[in-house]
Amino acid sequence: MKCIVFVVLYVGLISNAYAKGLWQRIEVGANTSEAKAIAIDTHNDKILYSGFQEGLYKTTDGGKTWELLAAGLLSKVNFLYLDARDSNILYAATQNGLFRSNDAGENWQKIFVGKDVQERDIVSIALCEEAPKSIFIATGNGIFFSTVNRIQWQKVGGALLDARISSIAVNPTQGDELFVASSKGLFKTENRLGSYEKLHSGFNVESEDSATGIDSSEEEISPQEDFFRHLTIEEKEAARLYAGTSEGVFFSLDAGKSWKKKILSGLFDERVRYIALTADAPANSAKRIFLATQNGVFACNQDSCEQLYGGQEFQQCNQLAQDAHNNLYLAADRGLFRISLENETAQEIKVEEIRKTKADTHEPGIQEIQQEAIKYAEVYPEKIINWRKQARIKALIPVLTLDYDKTVTTALGATYDRVQVGP
Repeated sequence: MKCIVFVVLYVGLISNAYAKGLWQRIEVGANTSEAKAIAIDTHNDKILYSGFQEGLYKTTDGGKTWELLAAGLLSKVNFLYLDARDSNILYAATQNGLFRSNDAGENWQKIFVGKDVQERDIVSIALCEEAPKSIFIATGNGIFFSTVNRIQWQKVGGALLDARISSIAVNPTQGDELFVASSKGLFKTENRLGSYEKLHSGFNVESEDSATGIDSSEEEISPQEDFFRHLTIEEKEAARLYAGTSEGVFFSLDAGKSWKKKILSGLFDERVRYIALTADAPANSAKRIFLATQNGVFACNQDSCEQLYGGQEFQQCNQLAQDAHNNLYLAADRGLFRISLENETAQEIKVEEIRKTKADTHEPGIQEIQQEAIKYAEVYPEKIINWRKQARIKALIPVLTLDYDKTVTTALGATYDRVQVGP
């Protein structure tokens, strides 16, 4: 009974931590619909930019009033990137190329066009700050890069030449090291994509070393829905990476050499589109992550997740951003939203105290309970892999049906001169 009481109390406190906050819709423009991107000025978090299908908007008062930037020029915004060293420099990735502003959005210049619709559709941006400072853009047909001061685009060759790129992440401690999520898997380079190695194929994801010896014909993924969707790296622990995928969250503790799926109880929609890490976790507490999925936002602490559902008016979540005042912003299919996480820290401290008390009384932890549940239900990862293999070859084996009728009937004629037995 102690185990059950502990689990209910632990999950309940996490839930209460967010129950006091409600998602608030931010009125940006009268004609705005789906929000795809958001960027917050790290030097002044009252300055925000939000990208919509209809255009790019800016606020300087924390979202009270908004201004439409570059009307008629910028539309269908996919991604926004503020230069970490100079927040006046803003990049806007759109379905119609890449734009740059050097004066906080007042004036814009189109710096990348692309030769076709796929190349013009830019979904992610990364900057290498080390000299020569360079910009990398992810498109629907490969990766392009150029120095920032002199724009001359080059396309990355090799396996990524014609791949759909969904995310690019730069190692914060080694500027030449990049990680790329694509339709052909997960890649890493240590020389600005001059050459790169494949870390994970994205197929047969139960295996930690699935990038080795994988036949891509074994699994089929929809051409419009790739396995890897978003990458993020911890600022202070660059060897720790997170990958948002169509089947949950995967993580690596060794700079991408090996990957494991993170088992998160309470995450009922594993189609993760974006991962945001908290800037500063409380003392003696694990770093929390926020997940934007195709069916809501989840706040996860260690191995448990809780949906942030209060006041929800959206479903598909595209991007998340957190400011210095513990506000979480969401770009979603029905606009731009904000939720306050002010009450979270105090509640998390209580959860940490309960966790310590649990350790002193030798009560099992969440992970132990999950492992026991897996044993009880007999749903080991190896067993699931075998099920999938059997399902793939099932169509090759003919179906045989064997039937035998045991019914015996006896009929006697009226004159008792014959007997019938059948069938």
